[in-house]
Amino acid sequence: MKLLTGIASAFLIVVFLSSCNGVYTTSPNQVYEYWTGELPDSNVHVLNGMYQRKDGQYALFLKMEASEEWRKQLIESNKMEAQTEYTLPKTVPSWFKPATRMLIWKPATATKKDNMLFFEDTLTGKVLYLEVKL
Repeated sequence: MKLLTGIASAFLIVVFLSSCNGVYTTSPNQVYEYWTGELPDSNVHVLNGMYQRKDGQYALFLKMEASEEWRKQLIESNKMEAQTEYTLPKTVPSWFKPATRMLIWKPATATKKDNMLFFEDTLTGKVLYLEVKL
């Protein structure tokens, strides 16, 4: 019984310490789930992702193929406005490369500390999404 209690205590300590170090994943569907709280449905196919969180700050990057309806809903629900310029954070993954033909969207309320960008290729349905909170 003492051995079982010791193992359980050690397990809880390891879980606690690892959670203090933050979270990091490159599993595309898991990143999407961190972002939305649910797994992707038939309207979106997640191709690539990266998520890291530490000390209340996080960075999330996604590359997806999404239906026109899904893209339109994201833009409307986040009250995004078209942009002509953008600055990518230094932490972008190598696969996060907006094409020149992509439309750029950003919420009107976004700040430098609360950055959110959505890149949309209306011809192919490919999208890039980033959200960084410092």
